Amino acid sequence: LIHFFKYRHDWPLAGRLGARLADLGPVAEILASADVIVPLPLHWLRHVGRGFNQAVIVARVMGRRHGVKVRRAVVRLRGTPTQTTMHKRARRLENLANAFGVVSPSQVRGKRVVLVDDVVTTAATLQTLAREVRRHEPASVSAIVLAIADPKGRAFETI
Repeated sequence: LIHFFKYRHDWPLAGRLGARLADLGPVAEILASADVIVPLPLHWLRHVGRGFNQAVIVARVMGRRHGVKVRRAVVRLRGTPTQTTMHKRARRLENLANAFGVVSPSQVRGKRVVLVDDVVTTAATLQTLAREVRRHEPASVSAIVLAIADPKGRAFETI
């Protein structure tokens, strides 16, 4: 389903999946204590090519359902090759070096921040984004994703 909405431009499906995710117990618990939701940013060229940012759609739905503000406090500073072609975690981390920047530190400083993305595979993207957000002293950082694509069967409770 995620592949379908990302690459076949069925963005309303992202909203429906986000709504279902928002109603799950553990997700509702995280959102109940959140101050701000920060969707994973796309580089502007990828955003233009795709026409939408699926993480923003999911974040907005969850924010509306739980009364949490969605803020684009982070931007993608540079375009990177898609992570889907990289299978080694080290390569993914290298690809994302200096890829994110916090443009509005006041939107994360002292706040309980929830990062939102569609899929986590090696957690390299979320880890890189979380490290950048942590530089601006949030009270906490959590992450919510629609799906885990992890053939190695790792647990990602903590990144």
